Amino acid sequence: MKIEYQLYSLLTVSVTPDWNMVSVPLLATDMNYNILFPGVASQAYKYRNGYIPVQVLSNGVGYWMKFNSATNYVIQGTPYQPEWMYVEQGWNIIGPFTQNIPVSTILSNPSGIINSNFFAYENGYIARDTLKIGKGYWVLTTAAGYLYKGTSDDPLFAGNAEQQMENFSELVFTSGENRRASLYLGNANEIISGYDLPPVPPAGIFDVRFGTNKFAEAIGHNHTIKLSGNTEETRLTFRNMKGMSFRLRDPIDGTILNKTITEGTEIVIPANMSNLILETMSMVPKLMSLSRTIQTRSIRQR
Repeated sequence: MKIEYQLYSLLTVSVTPDWNMVSVPLLATDMNYNILFPGVASQAYKYRNGYIPVQVLSNGVGYWMKFNSATNYVIQGTPYQPEWMYVEQGWNIIGPFTQNIPVSTILSNPSGIINSNFFAYENGYIARDTLKIGKGYWVLTTAAGYLYKGTSDDPLFAGNAEQQMENFSELVFTSGENRRASLYLGNANEIISGYDLPPVPPAGIFDVRFGTNKFAEAIGHNHTIKLSGNTEETRLTFRNMKGMSFRLRDPIDGTILNKTITEGTEIVIPANMSNLILETMSMVPKLMSLSRTIQTRSIRQR
């Protein structure tokens, strides 16, 4: 008689109230989303050129799900092998497996297909330097393939992004108790590339971006700002303006919103206003330029 033993592991997936991007780090006996996450307040949605509701979850994939309260879910299962995260060309939501993965160690097959930061959603998109167990992350790839953990750091991802962007002008949007997003403005003399944000979240989730779907743009031009999920008033403040001034108005005729912004100004944006126009009124000649390197484009959208 042959006796086979199956070794199970336990890992905790922590969620916060409202919408989260989550993943399943272990291969459970039942991968149904409402078995793994009892009490979940929504369906599970994956992304494949749009949001698709799914019943059965897969390892290595990230999902949007809504929760009513902060909860720690204990997942029981076996480690999934091999620990490769499959990606298609374009934007993907992925999730790590049984260990946290520093972004600097992530490799791809084929090599060189990673074309963005790794974005989490924490009441707003934010670029992260570590993929954590049970979380979901956006990444843009130039081709289909696999992502996996290597054994050493890639110098391409070195550097502290927040420190690199300290000299840029920042637009800080806050709504409710904890929803937050930041957009950035830099030198108009350089071509902006590589500052793309992930796709807009599902309906009702707070999001702010430039009309180009970027989080950084050049000063000296008019820019459309898009808001979604802003069911409450949104407050906007500017940081590090370096003597510049701007005008923020609604896209029609400025009768709903038409404000001049200088350092320290706070503007209240009415709920459900989805489009704004940002105009530069005055500027100074020396601003930190927007580098095209991947280190500089690792700016946080929060």
